[in-house]
Amino acid sequence: MKQNNYSPLTKMKYEIVGVSIDIFDKLGPDHQEELYDGDFLVALEVAGFEVTNKPEIEIFNTRNEHLKFYYPDLRVQKEDMLMLIELKADPKGIQPGHIRKARAYLKVSPKDQAILLINFARAKGSIPENKSVFRREL
Repeated sequence: MKQNNYSPLTKMKYEIVGVSIDIFDKLGPDHQEELYDGDFLVALEVAGFEVTNKPEIEIFNTRNEHLKFYYPDLRVQKEDMLMLIELKADPKGIQPGHIRKARAYLKVSPKDQAILLINFARAKGSIPENKSVFRREL
């Protein structure tokens, strides 16, 4: 039997994608992002993740003064690993602008090891599109 040598972070990503597939199978591809967001949060908690809805990420200027807040869709934690999740329901798929925004979130949130984009607007019978950005890629 082949030994799987995935990192704990990659295993966490696969678990989250598995939850997204369950949600997609249940709801299908035709809903707005908010519907997936609510059900996905609950399903992640049931799967054993600690979940924060719309975590607040504060951004500071050079003098350490507040500039603004970012609010990604979710932050999930399992053991000592933290990952941001940005959900989409875009029929055009994950776009370069979505990836830029995700990278920006990750750059200003040093405690998160990765961000996972999940797009639920896919053809029935497929799986939700996903793209991850890991801290080491920044």
